[in-house]
Amino acid sequence: MRTASNHLKYQMKDPSSFEVIKSQVVLDTIPFFLNNDLLMAAYGVNYCFDQYTAYNGILTYGNAYLDAQKKAREKVYNDALAKMHQKYLAAKNNPNKLVANIVLIQCSSKNSLGGTVGGRYVVIVDKDNPDDVLGTFAIDSEFIKEIVAIYLNEEAEKHKLNQDELGLDPGKLTPVEAMILGY
Repeated sequence: MRTASNHLKYQMKDPSSFEVIKSQVVLDTIPFFLNNDLLMAAYGVNYCFDQYTAYNGILTYGNAYLDAQKKAREKVYNDALAKMHQKYLAAKNNPNKLVANIVLIQCSSKNSLGGTVGGRYVVIVDKDNPDDVLGTFAIDSEFIKEIVAIYLNEEAEKHKLNQDELGLDPGKLTPVEAMILGY
């Protein structure tokens, strides 16, 4: 936990103001969705979806150019989904899964203007060398959109986002998933 805190602390604008609000350390296999290739593919899906929906909302009235643009955007979006699916399968079926200390941190610090800002992070620390940070993920809106794109488009993950009248069922989520999705 100290390694992860120090790693984050010295990335802040005002390290002296860094404060851990809540933290949890989980010794577990690094989740498949923290694979950079998969996250980049999910970013591509979100970008292509935004482009597709922008063109899809335009009334074309038989305009051949706009009709062609819609079809082209749909193809690019479907290609992005296929690419993400390939990256998903590769990450999910990776035989070399690494077990590490996954540190979930909610913290605050002062920004360059002196205002207090909060953040949530997933920091991966090597279990055999506790001074070695293997990766850091800031849980911001873009990161959450990428995770949700994966979970909404991959059949094996959809059941984890089942809802009842009160929202998501956090009992189906791992501690890392719960932290990312705000539970």
